[in-house]
Amino acid sequence: MHIQKFDGRSTFSTWLTRIAINSALMILRKRRSSRETGMEVHKEFGVKEGGCDVADHNSDPERKCAQSEIGYVLQAAIRDLRPTIRVVVEIRYLQEFSVREAAGKIGISVSTAKARLFHGRSALRKALTLRVNQYGGGGGLGDKPGLVCKRNCKAKSEVTRQRRSG
Repeated sequence: MHIQKFDGRSTFSTWLTRIAINSALMILRKRRSSRETGMEVHKEFGVKEGGCDVADHNSDPERKCAQSEIGYVLQAAIRDLRPTIRVVVEIRYLQEFSVREAAGKIGISVSTAKARLFHGRSALRKALTLRVNQYGGGGGLGDKPGLVCKRNCKAKSEVTRQRRSG
């Protein structure tokens, strides 16, 4: 099937290995995107014919809360970055521009943009580590679920009240 496509730019074994790896990755991608659950019910389990449990593929509430907590922490950490670094981080990661496009948009060199991104990621990593250690005891935000979420929900409701009254 693929043997006619071999053009000799690499060794045959390398080329064949790459085909095997790519085929395996395709199978994994298909499996990951497939959210099917078997509907067979065996009589030996004592379940009536037609009765079955369907797996719930929605994320659980704790995971959703933990993800929103991490999002709030990241937003706060990005807000706290120095303006020169924050602009590059926002354009690169939030607006999803390439490093070259971000540098062109701001009017700086690509190497300067890369340096600012490095310093931004470093500062964000440090801020997240401090926050996790502060609230989660070093094991992650999930150790004490809801701490950041409750505080942020209160802050959000306060902002909403201020907007309505103002």
